[in-house]
Amino acid sequence: MDFGLIWDGKNLGVILERGRIQDNPEFEGKARAIARALEFRAAGLSRVVVEKIPVGKILEANWFYYVVPGLMAMAILQAGVFAVAGRLSGMRERGILRRMLVTPAPGWAILSGVGFLRMLVGFLSAALTFLLARFVFGVAFSVDSGLLVFYTLAAGIGAMGLGALVSVLARRPGSASILGMILVQTMLFLSGIYIPFEFLPAGLRILGKILPAYHLAQGFRAALGVIEGDSVTLLAGLGFLLFGILAFLGFGRLALRPE
Repeated sequence: MDFGLIWDGKNLGVILERGRIQDNPEFEGKARAIARALEFRAAGLSRVVVEKIPVGKILEANWFYYVVPGLMAMAILQAGVFAVAGRLSGMRERGILRRMLVTPAPGWAILSGVGFLRMLVGFLSAALTFLLARFVFGVAFSVDSGLLVFYTLAAGIGAMGLGALVSVLARRPGSASILGMILVQTMLFLSGIYIPFEFLPAGLRILGKILPAYHLAQGFRAALGVIEGDSVTLLAGLGFLLFGILAFLGFGRLALRPE
């Protein structure tokens, strides 16, 4: 339940999901408006007491609970995109790919070797974000290990698939870096990590839900117990994981093609 009201004949109680910190100010405003309307319409009513009743997995959620999972998702996404896109373009320009392609290794294997080593930086960055939140800011998550591993792999492999796509579209290191940065910044802006998703215009919210960053951020929040997970988020993560695998297989030789 995201929002609810309880009226016992005297007091008006407000039920809020503490994990939805982006929506709660709007819900609280609606509750106050209802309370004022009741005061005007109910004869003999002296006052209406609005009470918050936290429900959901986390009872005392604050800004850190909501933003930390999103930062973890974006750290992995950004590392995955640039692990493949920027590095491949540089290797292509220096002629390194020509020597690698004479080997019998398939394209996806070469992409994996190039990308996974740098993906470790993204994984370490996400882990460091989690540890800082836990031990410095005292944020205690309820971790679902299975979901956390799934969304971590989905973010990493899917992001490297995006990096392979960027390498196909941009053949030069400078162009690949610019295109990758535009892609990452667009996902960051529209994912609701820094800017509350509900504050975006309706058209941008639709676009944001098409991009993978929004669903992966929601997936990490579900894995850390901040919100309740749902099938839409799970299917979006699975779809992004499959996209990454197919991109490796489909763009392997195409992305590795030397000039």
